[in-house]
Amino acid sequence: MLFRVRTFNPCGFTLVEVMVALACMAIGFVALWSVHYASLRADIRTDRETGAIAAACSQLDFFRSLSFTDPVLNDGNYSASATGPPLPAAFTRSYSVLTDSALSWKKTVTVTVAWTERAGSFGGTKASVQRNVQMSSIIVNFN
Repeated sequence: MLFRVRTFNPCGFTLVEVMVALACMAIGFVALWSVHYASLRADIRTDRETGAIAAACSQLDFFRSLSFTDPVLNDGNYSASATGPPLPAAFTRSYSVLTDSALSWKKTVTVTVAWTERAGSFGGTKASVQRNVQMSSIIVNFN
């Protein structure tokens, strides 16, 4: 009588092959996560910059709507503007007005919108970094 020994079925995977495949997938997922995290941070920063630019443009539009002799447009540096469009809580706004000494009919208004964001590496220490956007406009007296 002949006995047949059962052989290994070549259709499946060994435990070692499965573990190697899982290790490769884990490395790939970690790389994808770091790309996703960097993209998310860039998206948040861009969103804040866009909001700051919109706030600065809105403030400059408000200044352009005022008369040339309005007290809000007196020369000087101002830490905050109580008048004008509302500002999101994350931002602080300041502006300066400078009348051209050679051309008394021309004023330069510069608006600065600032915010604080946390910067640092993933898993590392985070530090607060001050960021700002500055925009200028020239206001003239046509009278």
